[in-house]
Formats: sequence, C-alpha cells, structure tokens
Amino acid sequence: MRREAARSRPKAALPPAPTVRLLLQDIAEGIRVLQSRDGVDLSNEQILERARNIVTGLLGNYRTLALKSVMDGLATVAFAKVFGWGVLLSVIPVVAYQGTITLLAKLLEPYLRNPALLDSINATGGMLVFCIALIILELKKIELADYLPSLAFAPLITWLWR
Repeated sequence: MRREAARSRPKAALPPAPTVRLLLQDIAEGIRVLQSRDGVDLSNEQILERARNIVTGLLGNYRTLALKSVMDGLATVAFAKVFGWGVLLSVIPVVAYQGTITLLAKLLEPYLRNPALLDSINATGGMLVFCIALIILELKKIELADYLPSLAFAPLITWLWR
C-alpha cells in the first residue's frame, strides 16, 4: 500500500538537465568574477561546490546536497582517525556556510524566476566577463570591484521599470 501511495505522489517538476547545467555554469562564472575581484584563490571544485549550493536552493532538489553531506561525513570520520576528533568540529562552519547559501538562494528563488530579471543579470554578468577578458589580455585596466553593484542594480532597475 505504501509503495502505491509513494508512486502516486506528484513529483516536483525540475527543469530539463541542459537548463540546470547552464544555470550552474552561469553561477560558477559569477563566482569566478567575484574571485578575481577579491583576489581569493578558489579551486574549480570549490567554485562548483558553491554554485551547486545556489542551484540546489533555487531548484529545491536537496538530494544532491544530502548525498554530498553523507560523503563528506564519511570522509570526516576517516580524517578523525588520522587527525583526531577535532576534525568533527569542522561540521559546524561547513553546515553554517553551505546551508546559509542554500537557504538564501531558496528565499530569493521566487524573485529570480522572473525571466526579465534573469536577462538583466545575465547581460550584466556577460559585460563583467568581457571586462575580465580585457584585463587578462592586458588591453585595458578596469577596476571590476566598482562595477559589481551593477549585478544588484540591474534587476532592481528592470523590476522598477516594468
């Protein structure tokens, strides 16, 4: 009886995989922009982890995050054997940091679903990525930190203009 009830429950509709992949790439690119601005060295894995947290919050599919948490927990137990029980305390900042990112993305999700707002963010982010190319090619010195507030103002102006 339980199996039939579980099968008959409607599942939350997730966007097609290419859409999720593009969303993940866009968010990861935005994190790379912030990384270059702040001078923080993040590996590609760390950038993708933060992007996955945001996508998880936006889509409401927490299975991937739960599976990753279990894998991290098993690795932590192995590290505790080598480095001592203090390693287990590292769970506190990890849960606080990743959980906060996921919950904030979930809170902002209704606002970020508006295509007009996403278009303005994508256009602004594209211009910032173009500026990074100018910096890398040493064609022009641009202070990207001065333009980062445009990522917040672009959707705000779009919202006010409608």
